[in-house]
Amino acid sequence: MRKINYIVTGISALTLAGCLVPTGSVFAANDTKTSVAEVNILPGDINLDKVPDLHFGTINIGEITAGNVDLKLDNNTIDATGPVKDGTNAMDGNADGELTVSDNRGTSAGWALTAQLGDMKDSAGRTLNGSLTLKTADVTTDNPTLNAVNPTAGTTLDFGGGSLPIWKADALATGTNGQGQGKNTALLKKGSETVLHLLKDPTASAGRYQAAITWTLADAPL
Repeated sequence: MRKINYIVTGISALTLAGCLVPTGSVFAANDTKTSVAEVNILPGDINLDKVPDLHFGTINIGEITAGNVDLKLDNNTIDATGPVKDGTNAMDGNADGELTVSDNRGTSAGWALTAQLGDMKDSAGRTLNGSLTLKTADVTTDNPTLNAVNPTAGTTLDFGGGSLPIWKADALATGTNGQGQGKNTALLKKGSETVLHLLKDPTASAGRYQAAITWTLADAPL
């Protein structure tokens, strides 16, 4: 009986000792969650913000009766007493030489700007023959990618002629990043390559001649 008591006591001691032996500390696994940040961008409009007036100075009548005349752009201030721009029709041209298109639609759909030049006429309705070349190296855009048709390439409009593309922005497509989004400005002012071409006219009359330029912005490429 005594021996058995020792064994039982030994087992109890070992059991108690096992309970007191420290085990390794236990930590929770890494816990990862994901949230979201959001912003909503509202679409805007596409607008033809500014179109320039173009003044080509003065010449003596003997120059045009003797031969063709090319006149460089002198300034962007037009007399308001002419046959086109007058007290009842101030037109839309600015005196800063700015031609500006703003595309804030956020669609990369592209656009096209065309221009048409009316008859170059005086207050009596007498006309001149010739053309106008719109060209400048001063073009700034928010998206620097340009279509080949833009004011740096130059476009020549005939007096009383049809409408021609001045500036195009291609729609987003494979291999392109879209064009014309944001603000696009060309400066047609003194020092640019914008030139008025007058054809020889032995019967020309002295006077102030003006021609209307009609600018039209389409909300998609032509």
